[in-house]
Order: sequence, then C-alpha cells, then structure tokens
Amino acid sequence: FAMDKYPNTKYICIMNPDVIVSYRNIFSNLAYKIKIRKDVAAISPIMLVNGKLDSKLMCWGTPTNKSIILDHLVFRKKYNTAPMKDIYPDKDGVAIVDVIPGSFFMIKVKSLLQVNMLDTGTFLYNEENILSLKLRNLNLNEALSINDFYFHNHLENVKTKSLKDKINGNKILYNSTSYLQKNFYKNNLAQLGL
Repeated sequence: FAMDKYPNTKYICIMNPDVIVSYRNIFSNLAYKIKIRKDVAAISPIMLVNGKLDSKLMCWGTPTNKSIILDHLVFRKKYNTAPMKDIYPDKDGVAIVDVIPGSFFMIKVKSLLQVNMLDTGTFLYNEENILSLKLRNLNLNEALSINDFYFHNHLENVKTKSLKDKINGNKILYNSTSYLQKNFYKNNLAQLGL
C-alpha cells in the first residue's frame, strides 16, 4: 500500500507498537547511514529492552542448524546459541552485523522488493533471521547504528502467562522455526524428532 501511494519512497521503517523513539532525527540519521553504505540494505538503532541494554538482543549471529536445535530443546537454559561476534563500527557509527532485531529497523525499498518483501511463512519468530539470509544471498548486509537507540518496552511477563498462552506461544515458535529450517536450511525440526 505505502509503495503504491508513495512510489518515490527509498526507505521504509518497520516498528513494533511497543517501540518508543525519544528523538525525531533518528529517522534522518538512519536514512543517511543506509544511503552512504551501498552494501547495507537494512539498519537498526541500538535496542534498549525495558530500559536496559542486552547485548544478546541488540544483534545476533546467523543461526545454524545446531544452534536452532539447541535453542528449542524443552529443557534448555536461556542462552543465545548463535551469539554475534565482535562488532566494529566505521567512522560513521555503522557496524555490519549478521542479524538485526525486527522491532525497529529501516530498510531500502529496493532491497525489500528484491527479497519479495517480508516472509509471510512465519509469525513472531525468525522473521529477522529469514530477512538476513535473503539479503545475504544478494550480497547485502544488515547493520547497527551505534550512535542511535530506541526503547522496546517488552511487557511480556512469563510468570503471569497461563499454561494455555505458553503452549500457544511455543506452537508459534515451533511452526516458525520449522518453516525456517525447511525453507532455508533444507531441514525440519519434525524430521529431527523435535
């Protein structure tokens, strides 16, 4: 809809409804950085989750079959099995990373069209991983803008969720992860007995 109504649009921002941006020029900052880096298709500011910086959530490494399986074991510990390597920002504060969070990012319209928009085969989980894989297939990168930040007020409280909500959430996670493996890793959690 937006691209039909505004055909000259070069960049689109994707934002969750629970995202708070505290300064207006964040958009022009991101647009400038994505414009000067021809190899960057999508860029995200640094995410503060509930007011805290969590280095495991601001970006992460491309998942592997092994990391996906470990992340979805029933009795697993809460840890990131596909951590991001060290990041090295350039003089403009742009750092190439594997995967950026989907809660707030800017992407070039041209790149979004090249990957056939966002993948509709997943919901809530793995959209970021799929976008990163598709962009990488075009020799395009994702990046963090280390000079910019936003607040993600993630109010989900696992302790107050009902058992039914937890089961439904795990079904959505399983389906999205199975889709990722089947379509991008030529594997499937069900085939692996998970």
